[in-house]
Amino acid sequence: MSKSGVSWRVLICFSGWCGVCLTGCDSKPTASTSPADDAGLIPVSQESQTASPTRMIPADEMRKQLGANSEAQFERSGPAYIAASLSKSGATTLEPLRGQPLKMLDLTQTKISDLTPLEGMPLEKLAMIGCPVANLKPLAGMPLVLLDASETQVSDIAPVATLSKLRELYLEKAKVGDLSPLAGVELDKLWLNFCPVEDLTPLKGKHLTELNLCNTPIRSLDVIPTMEIGTLWLRETPVTDISPLVSQKLVSLDLQGTGVKDLSPLREMKTLERLNIAGSDVTDLTPLAGLQLSRLVFSPEKITTGLEVVRGMKSLRQLDTSFEGTAPAKTPSEFWELYDSGKFKPETTP
Repeated sequence: MSKSGVSWRVLICFSGWCGVCLTGCDSKPTASTSPADDAGLIPVSQESQTASPTRMIPADEMRKQLGANSEAQFERSGPAYIAASLSKSGATTLEPLRGQPLKMLDLTQTKISDLTPLEGMPLEKLAMIGCPVANLKPLAGMPLVLLDASETQVSDIAPVATLSKLRELYLEKAKVGDLSPLAGVELDKLWLNFCPVEDLTPLKGKHLTELNLCNTPIRSLDVIPTMEIGTLWLRETPVTDISPLVSQKLVSLDLQGTGVKDLSPLREMKTLERLNIAGSDVTDLTPLAGLQLSRLVFSPEKITTGLEVVRGMKSLRQLDTSFEGTAPAKTPSEFWELYDSGKFKPETTP
């Protein structure tokens, strides 16, 4: 989890390079390495070769046909392209890729709006962050494992119901409100932050390592007892009651900016390692006694009871008032030194 309350995720990972992207409050990092290839062509083993076009289209020619610049990079097997990163390349069309056996494709921050040329491809990973895409129908039936449609115009995710292998779905700042197509999809990670989602019923019974509901209008967590969740983000939601979490085995929980007052449902959550309650209505920290938190973010000026619980928590490695900014989180000793000097005393009015 990053300081913004979200986690790093690998969107595309080719044999010779990786493109990594962070969605949330922090800026996006650049790729960890750059491909060193022959005009953008990276040879791969014959084992990965699939039915493909017989004529090899050189990378420079492919870039030209796509309307892309030198940022466009490719991986091929024989004459066929099996992976393409068009992120920030200026690409305007996917038509030249029609019929290619692509397994991985990154369209992040391009002007691509029509996915029709992708129909029938064996895509496993597809990222289209910030694209003006609205229609996911061309993806129906694909063997996708990861789909990132964040910051797109997508509102209807009905085609996702046909993606039987999908495990990671990212819809940050999309226009998705209806989750019913997800009822039969065995997801592992689901990000819905900033989506107009109000009903979580379609998620009943799901086992998720990550569920991101930050900045959604979600009020009720009644479906949560039927689920198993590892990391749950509820930042800046209208949630006030976390009693449905009582049976969960959460590792990380973000309640920043919520109206939550009572932390007693967390009292027996021995699995919890990271907790963010900054800007919430919490005033009593005594329910945290006995937990083995490694990181706590809170608003000390609001706390009236239970500070001694946190001060005596030997498991803590990070203790701070915010996840924002680039400064590293404070150690407990650094925090208490500031606290004891009066740094976090509540402001008084004349």
